[in-house]
Amino acid sequence: MGGFPPSPALGRRSVFNQPGGYAALSSFSPIHNIWSYLEWPRPQASTRKLYAQAAQRFAEEFGPTPLGEVERLSARTWALGVPRNLSKIIGTMYEDARNVGLVEANPFSNLRLPVSEKTEEIQAPTLEEYRRLLDACTVLGGHGTEFRAMIQFAAWTGIRAGELHAMRWDDVEGDSIWVRRSRKTDGSIGRPKNGRERKIVLLPPARVLDQVPRREDGFIFHTARGEPLQKGNHHYAWRAVRAASGIPQERAENGQPDIRWHDLRHFCATQLLEMGLDHFAVSVQLGHEDGGALVMSRYGHPSKQAARERLLRAFELDVAESGRAIGSK
Repeated sequence: MGGFPPSPALGRRSVFNQPGGYAALSSFSPIHNIWSYLEWPRPQASTRKLYAQAAQRFAEEFGPTPLGEVERLSARTWALGVPRNLSKIIGTMYEDARNVGLVEANPFSNLRLPVSEKTEEIQAPTLEEYRRLLDACTVLGGHGTEFRAMIQFAAWTGIRAGELHAMRWDDVEGDSIWVRRSRKTDGSIGRPKNGRERKIVLLPPARVLDQVPRREDGFIFHTARGEPLQKGNHHYAWRAVRAASGIPQERAENGQPDIRWHDLRHFCATQLLEMGLDHFAVSVQLGHEDGGALVMSRYGHPSKQAARERLLRAFELDVAESGRAIGSK
């Protein structure tokens, strides 16, 4: 393949001025070059662009510093001043390099940064707002029934918009759904986020596909004209429904952010937590691979009172059946 063989000595080369093959691989910083050299660039053009942007931001700060000499304190200080996704990307690149011996340590590992989207900043639709959105679908006329089903399906499966756009009838198997693909912003079909297929549950409130007409192309959801969903035509209808619901005006008056389509995913997470599901179960439905850590940090338990009530119910027994309640002597 050419270039330098993996070696810890590469960690002593400058972050911004690599010689030879590395410099030829990219105009961005050598951490991006190393990632390209190891043949680990992500398959999607949009992802590669984001990684390049992260590498550029990193090089602007650490250009003169050798890769292996970036200290954890400096890494943390920089990470706190940039969008969280950028610092995560640099951490991923460093970890790739560490795994093959290009650097001895990853200064971005386990930095314990505060979450970028705190629980109080996530304002998922309430049940009342969700119902108002469903009612507002009548603004779309004959397409309202299908769009209403689309909202219900998204709100109770937690799938992302691109995954919804690419969902096919053969992805639905009884009470399960296979999330196998995602429609990208350019209209092309690719793998879901993280590049992995996943199997999730078709929960009862999402079982509304009998309200959606089947079309020859095999995709489940379409526009009013029967065209495949893409970001533009989907959000055209979404904006009309959202406006008809009256929610944007109320939220603006209360100093709250407007509802985005992606907030239906947050709605799914918060509602499942309210119902008493554990963080791991919710993470499986959302497609996370961290055992529930992100769900825990992002959502916590939306209602502490509901959590207290669940605790009390957990210790309730039928006294006539058990002879005594748990905890009594």
